[in-house]
Amino acid sequence: GIGKASGNTIHAVAAVAPGAGSDVVKALAGVLNTDEVRLVVALENKKAMALYERLGFVQTREVSRWYKIF
Repeated sequence: GIGKASGNTIHAVAAVAPGAGSDVVKALAGVLNTDEVRLVVALENKKAMALYERLGFVQTREVSRWYKIF
């Protein structure tokens, strides 16, 4: 899988095989130089949210419109 991270935030995760998302998140979190890792996910992406909760992430904030489709 692949992903994008900067600062203390994981911005994107893409798994190329079932179950690979966990490995991608762990690898990205491992390279961030911070004690607190933030993760951005669309509320509609229930599968990803369930994965992140299993990995110990907790929802701290909700942004009602973080992207716009034209």
